[in-house]
Amino acid sequence: MAKRPSLRSDVQAPDRRSAALAAVEKMAPASKPDRSTDDKMHPNGRRPLTATITIDRPTLELLEDVAMARKRRTGEGRASVSAVVRDLIDLHRAELEAERNGRG
Repeated sequence: MAKRPSLRSDVQAPDRRSAALAAVEKMAPASKPDRSTDDKMHPNGRRPLTATITIDRPTLELLEDVAMARKRRTGEGRASVSAVVRDLIDLHRAELEAERNGRG
């Protein structure tokens, strides 16, 4: 009984992995963007970072409501809880720094 054509020893399977890698390399940009020259800066001149904080639901809802109220008032951009938190920190910066330095 003859072997099925797919099991013959003289037939070589195509190298699918190499073909897939070649296709991805064609689509990929030549180099990655340099993130050190990224234009995305906060108005205070500092690069924004992402942080995770744990707060209770009512506090988060309050921050979201304030962000939405600001968005409605200005009529532009997105509602930003981060902006609300930044503004609160800026408003209380002296107190926070005093506490950090052991004077609070």
